[in-house]
Amino acid sequence: MPGLASGAVLTDDPMRVKMLAAHYLDGAGLVSENRGMLGYRGRFSRAELGVFSVGFGESALLAYLSELSSCGVKRVVYLGECVSLAADADTGTIVLAETGGRPFEAADAADPALLGGAVNAAKQLKIGARVLPVLTDDRYFLGGSGAARGGADIVDFATRALYRYSLDNGIAAVSILTVTENVPRGKRENGAFRQSQFHGASRLAFETLAGAGFE
Repeated sequence: MPGLASGAVLTDDPMRVKMLAAHYLDGAGLVSENRGMLGYRGRFSRAELGVFSVGFGESALLAYLSELSSCGVKRVVYLGECVSLAADADTGTIVLAETGGRPFEAADAADPALLGGAVNAAKQLKIGARVLPVLTDDRYFLGGSGAARGGADIVDFATRALYRYSLDNGIAAVSILTVTENVPRGKRENGAFRQSQFHGASRLAFETLAGAGFE
């Protein structure tokens, strides 16, 4: 994958990548379709950016992220879904992951500059977003009995691996998540909701990477 932009939005679903490229990138062109995962490059505002699907779970994300980093990607925003174990973080809530860890283990942190950029972008765009710690536990999403909370009320399947790899390899990363299931309220949104409700988080992801118009 030669000639990639240094900034990229990552997400799990190839179909979502197609939508993001069509909606947000000017002059988008396909640059990767490795193992069914798609990647596009184009312009957002004044920035040259990419958007790539990386599969589901920590192992898949690490495999694709290592390839992307070897091709020059240095700043990434992961755009994903999460489960809320707290009643006050209802479905549709956007979460900026301050840290990502496993149950009862030390957590790794988001890149401070990208996280700060996401906070500023959310304010400028008037998008409600909450900065919260995130617990990464694949077992919840694979039909287990539920994640061990380990002090966090937001559960996802990728942030811990993203932050650990980024810290070890000199990449700036932040995870922007949308709550699609709230356990205390017994709410779980369908696929149509997932696609339609991602626009706020998606815009935030691209603005954060581009840094256009934000301090």
